[in-house]
Amino acid sequence: MGARLYLFGPRCLVRDALATLLGRHGWVVVAADGDVAVAQAELRTLRPDLLLADLRHGCTAVAELLTALQDEPGAPRCVLWLAEHDRDSSAVRCLPDALVHDWLAPDLDTATAIAALAAVADGHRQRPPWRRPGRGAAPLLSALDRRVLRELALGHSVAAVASTLGLPAREVTACRHQAMARLGLTDMAMLTRFALRQGWIDAAEPAALAPAPPPLAGVSAGGRRAASRPR
Repeated sequence: MGARLYLFGPRCLVRDALATLLGRHGWVVVAADGDVAVAQAELRTLRPDLLLADLRHGCTAVAELLTALQDEPGAPRCVLWLAEHDRDSSAVRCLPDALVHDWLAPDLDTATAIAALAAVADGHRQRPPWRRPGRGAAPLLSALDRRVLRELALGHSVAAVASTLGLPAREVTACRHQAMARLGLTDMAMLTRFALRQGWIDAAEPAALAPAPPPLAGVSAGGRRAASRPR
């Protein structure tokens, strides 16, 4: 019996076609779905050897699934199905890739793809292209990085985040600077938009929009300088 594999992706017809193809080559596709909650529950129950995740139609759901699985014991090794031209995008670079063991381009021939999956099933790990030396600054984010950035994107102050996480404020500040530099983000508005795109925060959350900067000292909301009153 071949290795047991779970397919995750948004397109039902693609999942079915892949399941048929892999079945012909001795793989056992235990289940397939594109919903994060369903996939997470089935992965916990079925315990497959591999997770093949389709990123060709967006990274948000895959990022959410990998984030949920990365700290779970016995989580499956993950192989990403990813187009070549997307592999250096900021969204892909920020995937929580603790479980990622390899990636496959959609234009790979069947024999090469099957061989790559078999290698991962045997324990091989191929460092993803966006993590390899020579491909520029790869923004590998830890779970702490993502937690800090999410809290800040929600409009919480450094002091509030430090209190919530039980960390010194200077450590939160350093984490913010380093993580934002990896992502190429230069201000809080950019961070908020990035967090929304990644699905870290929801636009419906009360503080999902970046807070407005405080007014300049001595300037009223109407834009005129407040007159000083005689004592």
